[in-house]
Amino acid sequence: MAAETHWHKRWQDENTPWNLERPHPLIEELWDKAQLWLELSAAGSAWVPGCGHGYDADWWQQKGFAVTATDLVPEAITAAKKTHPQSAVNWQVDDALSTKLAPASFDLIYDRAMMLALPLELRRQFLATANQLLRPGGVFLSLAFTKVAMTDQEGPPFAMAAPALVALMPEGWNFVFGEERDDGAVGGAIEREMLGIWQKEP
Repeated sequence: MAAETHWHKRWQDENTPWNLERPHPLIEELWDKAQLWLELSAAGSAWVPGCGHGYDADWWQQKGFAVTATDLVPEAITAAKKTHPQSAVNWQVDDALSTKLAPASFDLIYDRAMMLALPLELRRQFLATANQLLRPGGVFLSLAFTKVAMTDQEGPPFAMAAPALVALMPEGWNFVFGEERDDGAVGGAIEREMLGIWQKEP
């Protein structure tokens, strides 16, 4: 598979500029917004696809979620386990486009960059997987790129304008909150990100 080869080579070459060596700077605010708008509690199960070195996944686990974190690339899962040796996260090698995870397994899905690491034609496939895995009433939280310093021909990462991002979401997902921010952007090619909150209908 071309995508698998691409990401495998990136990890082999240690070309992983998305690794911040800390949780994303907007993750706490995203969770605060979700709690404010939806009165959520940190209880339940969470999926973190494309987890990389696992800093965000471990952050959710420390908040009290039972976290399953997946990545297509075995080197990523090896790195995550090495980086967080005491973590209770369930680390798994898994393809988010053809997952082995059971349907309706999760109360929360957190997407930091998985969806917009994919070309446009695969984003709906990823969201179909997310819809399959998210329980009724579950929440999808996203930190999505809405402006990057490169073209789609040069990506990933790719950007998607906020209205297009909202329109892409599966039927039956209610848009709860969205806010574009550049003060918390992680730098490099990423210039603007959107905090997004959706809730699947019960």
